[in-house]
Amino acid sequence: MKNVSLLSLAFILIFMSFKSFASSPSPSTNNTRNADIVMTETDLLLFQLKDNDPFVRADAVRRLSEIADPVIVDPLIRSLKDDNNYVRAYAAEALGKIKEASAIEHLLIMIYTDDAFVRAYAIEALGEIGDPEAVAPLIEILDKKEGDLSSSAAWALGMISDPRAEPSLIDALSSDQVSLQINAARALGMMRSSHAVEPLIQALKTPCCSEAAEALRTITSLNFGEDHAKWLNWWTGIGK
Repeated sequence: MKNVSLLSLAFILIFMSFKSFASSPSPSTNNTRNADIVMTETDLLLFQLKDNDPFVRADAVRRLSEIADPVIVDPLIRSLKDDNNYVRAYAAEALGKIKEASAIEHLLIMIYTDDAFVRAYAIEALGEIGDPEAVAPLIEILDKKEGDLSSSAAWALGMISDPRAEPSLIDALSSDQVSLQINAARALGMMRSSHAVEPLIQALKTPCCSEAAEALRTITSLNFGEDHAKWLNWWTGIGK
C-alpha cells in the first residue's frame, strides 16, 4: 500500500511539472505580447490626436515620435494643419525627429506662415531631415536676418551641409545678432568649409569666438583655441 501511494505521488509530481512547463510562455509568445503592447500604445496615441484638448493632442504628437512605426506618419502630417500652434509645432518636430522625407513639402509651406513659433520648429525639422530641396528657402530666411528664425535657418543649413549656403553663412558671421553669429559659425564648422577659414579667424574677435574656434579646429585639424594672433599668424604664414 505504501509503494502504491509513493508511485501515485510520483505520478502527480511528474504531471504537475509537465503542466507547468506546457503553460510557460515561450520567448516567441513574450515577443508577441510585447508587440501587442506597443501597438496598443500607438493606437491610444493616435486616438488622442482627435481629443478636444489641444494639450492632449500635443502630448500625443510628441510621444508618437518615439515610436518607430510607419503608421504614425500620415497622422503626424495631418497634425501639421491642427488649429493649435503647439500641436502643429510639435508635429513638425516629430517629423524631423523621425527624418520623414515625405513631410518636406508640408514643412516648406509651414516656414512661410505668420506664426514664428511654428515656423521655427518647421525650419529645424527641415534641418533634421536634411533634404537639399530645403536649402534655397532656408537661405532666403537666413538672408532676411529675421532674428531667431534666421538663427534657426543657419543651424538647419549646417545640418544639411550644402555648399550653396556658404556665402550667406559667412556673411552672417558679421551680423549684429549674436545667436545668428553663433549658429553660422557652428554651421560652417559642420560643413568643414575651407572658404570660411579667414572669416572665422576674424570672428574670433566677436561674441561667437568660442564657436568660431571650434569650427576652425574642425576644418583645419589645428587647435590654437581662441587665440586670434596665433590663427592669423598660421593663416598668413602657412595656410593662406
